[in-house]
Amino acid sequence: RKPTVLVVLCFVLDGFNRDPGMNEIEIDHSSITVPDSSGSHEFAYSTWTKKGATPQSLLVCCHGLTRNSTDFAFAARAIAQSTTYTVVCVDIVGRGRSSWLSKKEDYGYPLYLADCLALLNKLAPGRQVDWLGTSMGGLIGMMVASTGALPDGRSPIRKLILNDIGPFIDAAPLLSIASYVGKAPAFDSLGDAARYFAQIHTGFGLNEAQWLEIVEDSVKPDGAGKFIVRYDPGIAHVFSDVSSIREVQLWAVWENIKAPVMVIRGQVSTVLTAPTVEKMRQQGPGIAAYLERAGVGHAPALTTVEEVDAIWSFLLA
Repeated sequence: RKPTVLVVLCFVLDGFNRDPGMNEIEIDHSSITVPDSSGSHEFAYSTWTKKGATPQSLLVCCHGLTRNSTDFAFAARAIAQSTTYTVVCVDIVGRGRSSWLSKKEDYGYPLYLADCLALLNKLAPGRQVDWLGTSMGGLIGMMVASTGALPDGRSPIRKLILNDIGPFIDAAPLLSIASYVGKAPAFDSLGDAARYFAQIHTGFGLNEAQWLEIVEDSVKPDGAGKFIVRYDPGIAHVFSDVSSIREVQLWAVWENIKAPVMVIRGQVSTVLTAPTVEKMRQQGPGIAAYLERAGVGHAPALTTVEEVDAIWSFLLA
């Protein structure tokens, strides 16, 4: 009988409370210096490990377009409690604690992929890791998984978990994202910020009160008494010409993936649709495990026992 994270999650069942059990987990914040066209930048990440444990497996968590590593706090804490895994949560460049680029046109998947491969080479040289990616983080994971970047030609990814993302995205949800990315106002209070995030991220399945509990991870003081989003507005560079936005087709990448794949989908998501899921089942690596979150859109917040328990079961299978 496989162990379950339902046991280790008992101390976080009261919503998003981040205090209980935290003394059992060591969280280390670090970064690596990686090259870019202007020189270099810092690529930040946090490592979650249970005190005294020596995990043999590594799970990398990668966030969505305007989000950051703290989105995975609930899942990271629970999975690290197992002692089986070290969990690494990254801040893609321009987000969270990572550097902002001076050349905004450099924000894009070629740089994100290069950064992540450099980090994997540092943290797990010659070894495979597991990958959990939400939205953009899932696309990066697909790209990493499709490579034979290890010295022996294997993919760096052993198992891949995609949270509400796949090889096809219609243009309509991309236009919706373009309407808000890089355009967030300065907020007078954390309450104002929570209301803003609850409005633009309705698909997460979180209400305003839940956003208020975690909003400090999404904003930072601007030095003038207000709060601003914790990402570089310059990441919106790729959306600057909305007339050029087209559907995304990554089926060739999907076909090159050999790792088992788990898919989590928001039932009303327009980013990962039911027809795309069905096509994913029939092509490439297929879908080894699937979880659909009722009443949720893009993208499930991964803050429930059901979600994390399903992820854990897939990792151990």
